[in-house]
Amino acid sequence: MTTEAHQSAEAKDVKLYTMRDLRERAADVIAEINKSGVPGVITHHGRLIALITPLMGKHLEGRLIAEALRSSGEKDAALLGKEKVLSTQEVALRLGVKLPETEEELE
Repeated sequence: MTTEAHQSAEAKDVKLYTMRDLRERAADVIAEINKSGVPGVITHHGRLIALITPLMGKHLEGRLIAEALRSSGEKDAALLGKEKVLSTQEVALRLGVKLPETEEELE
């Protein structure tokens, strides 16, 4: 991909990374994607091969847990918050789970 095409793609709310970027600094690439909130497109020999979507801070875990409980027939309205979508922290608190407070605790 030419530099001009690369810059054009970045201007449209995506950031391009090469397979080499991903191979050599995967953790940094993922951190950049999550920090920017902009999807990262992975290229290999100039071809688009993958998309990494930022999820950090989206409270996805809480939504998934709430949906799983609803799907399984769980009727505990106190846990589900009566149709309210709970944040990850709220669900963890109600389930008695301690979440890491810093990125260092995740490792």
